[in-house]
Amino acid sequence: MTLKVRRTYYILGGRVWLLDSAKKKGLSKKLSRKWIGPFTVVEVRSENNCLIKPDNKGKKQLVHANRLK
Repeated sequence: MTLKVRRTYYILGGRVWLLDSAKKKGLSKKLSRKWIGPFTVVEVRSENNCLIKPDNKGKKQLVHANRLK
């Protein structure tokens, strides 16, 4: 086990931000927004996966915890 690993636990109903890894055409990577949201945690599937839903009534998405903050 690596001692430098920092675990983050998400709770139901918690508010999170999602890392947007998609590159937008015509926008500089440096000037584009890296985090989108806020989202609400609907379900915690495992230690690493969460089901999130945007606050503006969008679709639910299953994302890895590495993409959340």
